[in-house]
Amino acid sequence: MTSSDTRARVDNIIFNETLRRFTQDSPVSGDGRHGNPEMHTLERLEASRGASDQYQVHLTCRDGKEQLGERLDAFLDGRPAGRYRFRDNAARSLKVDLATVVEY
Repeated sequence: MTSSDTRARVDNIIFNETLRRFTQDSPVSGDGRHGNPEMHTLERLEASRGASDQYQVHLTCRDGKEQLGERLDAFLDGRPAGRYRFRDNAARSLKVDLATVVEY
């Protein structure tokens, strides 16, 4: 194993541990530019939470640059409805009420 392989494994462990610590609903920002939000990151966030965990991911944009809408359509296909929430296009921001229990 090379030192770059070792570094990649350490980075991966740190990244997974960081995602695992997101215990509240998770806001995610990105309008598609530069590949953000990255579908790989959303997949890893899901994997870190477990199938029975109840949470929502709040995204600022449902459509945007670099085929964001199409990438999200493909990502969301087959996932539980309501797990991902998007800002209304007419709204300037997304309100996330952390004091309210979300029913699934």
